[in-house]
Amino acid sequence: MDSRENLIALAIKYQGNWRQILRGLETNEEVEDIDVQHYLSLSKCKVLTIIDKEYPEYLRERFQPPFVLFYYGDISLINDYRKNVAIVGSRIPTSHGIENTRYIAEGICKQYNIVSGLANGLDRVAHLGAINMDGKTIGVLGNGIEYCYPDFNAELYEEMKKNHLVISEYFGYIDPDASHFPQRNRLIVMLSCATIVGEANHKSGSLMTANLTLAYYNKLMCIPSSDIQNSACDLLIKEGCDVVLSPEDVLELL
Repeated sequence: MDSRENLIALAIKYQGNWRQILRGLETNEEVEDIDVQHYLSLSKCKVLTIIDKEYPEYLRERFQPPFVLFYYGDISLINDYRKNVAIVGSRIPTSHGIENTRYIAEGICKQYNIVSGLANGLDRVAHLGAINMDGKTIGVLGNGIEYCYPDFNAELYEEMKKNHLVISEYFGYIDPDASHFPQRNRLIVMLSCATIVGEANHKSGSLMTANLTLAYYNKLMCIPSSDIQNSACDLLIKEGCDVVLSPEDVLELL
């Protein structure tokens, strides 16, 4: 088994857990009990590793870069993070949040690829906004690359596999898990030059993505909310986050 196959084997063995894969690399662990070629033959997904020449240099230089990425679609969409903008937000959005997020996504997708988490709510709105306007979009999963979660997004998942990009650090049918989403969110931020929060409450996972955006020195933007009592967006704006009311605002800030 060569070093690339062993790296993929570590990713499969440790189910995408970044720290465990790192520990395996640091101890020169050799995974003899996983036949990588057999595993990959069971899936039609492709694989990009950190030691491949095609792996983007900017990604290597980021904090906690992904060791292995399993994907379907056009991997060149991650080649330049400056062409990608993340849009995230509530899984149970208001009509106000849906309308505004769609407006922003549709208005910037000719200039920027839209990155999101292929979840329900505003993730779905952002992906569809790009697709509806013939833009490109990237879905980052918090579960195995073969597993469409939630089921409701099955048609969107298949469309993005064929004509856009679906990517995951998790192989096969690994279930979504609460511990996966921070790792997924960091990858969304890592692949992008900026994050737009469409709508979020004070307990939203989008707040984690917003904090990661600042930690990676990316630009953070928020759409103001109609619910000022429960709006994480308005709190972030109060703390100095850029306000965006239109696609033109986003393009000007970038």
